[in-house]
Amino acid sequence: FWTEPIREPDEREKRIMIVEAIRVCLMFLMKNHLYTFEGKVRKQKKGGPIGLDLTGTVAQIFMMWWERELKGCLGTIFIQFLMQKRYVDDMNLAAEAVEAGTVYRSSSVMVEAGREEMEADARTMEFIKEVGNSIHYSIQIEVDYPSKHTDGKMPILDLKCWIEKQGETSRIMHEHYMKEVSSKAVTHADSALPWSRKRTI
Repeated sequence: FWTEPIREPDEREKRIMIVEAIRVCLMFLMKNHLYTFEGKVRKQKKGGPIGLDLTGTVAQIFMMWWERELKGCLGTIFIQFLMQKRYVDDMNLAAEAVEAGTVYRSSSVMVEAGREEMEADARTMEFIKEVGNSIHYSIQIEVDYPSKHTDGKMPILDLKCWIEKQGETSRIMHEHYMKEVSSKAVTHADSALPWSRKRTI
């Protein structure tokens, strides 16, 4: 009998095969996760299981994709981030203010009445929120900005940040911040953290 020689796949085909193999493995793991509750073995119905390292990794990859899409969408309408940092699903960013009245509707930029009186940071972040919410239904974002707070300073973890005009330039300023309910101890002895983690802290 006669057979054709087996052709070695090119680099693009190899990447496609690897991606497909990873996809099949991920789907299998996500759909067949077992856990124990009240002495019974149960099967996860849907979603990424909490506590499974793979879930966190998949979420990080998804957030990287979403972040790239956000930058791309904003870049096409000439909005560039001056500063951008992300930790898991929290993003801190600074951008040039959008013009008064600018809104994002159905993948289009337009000017609407009603936003002219908004502070520049509020108007800009609400605009970015509209763009971000249009990327994927599973991610709907909340925004915060300095003018939302009575002191004009936005809390971010253990910092308060704000913009300060210095001549012709603007600078991002910060100071230490601690919530009133924050513990003065590093971690409580009766916290839910494992003892190995408490010792490390």
